[in-house]
Amino acid sequence: MSLMGDVQKFIESHPGCTSSDIANAFADFPRKSVLQSASKLRQCGRVAHRFEGKTRRHFALETDIQP
Repeated sequence: MSLMGDVQKFIESHPGCTSSDIANAFADFPRKSVLQSASKLRQCGRVAHRFEGKTRRHFALETDIQP
């Protein structure tokens, strides 16, 4: 599976996770690449985020992951 697919699976499994939670879960990858994957998922409507103060929390919108 691709990094983007893995990030989406992580967000689905950890609703409300922070950007740091996501980056830390994929410590073997550059932080920038992991957070760009989360951003792309947000842009294509697969995940959403909301702010709680300065903290960004991520939530899955769609569970069907395309290969």
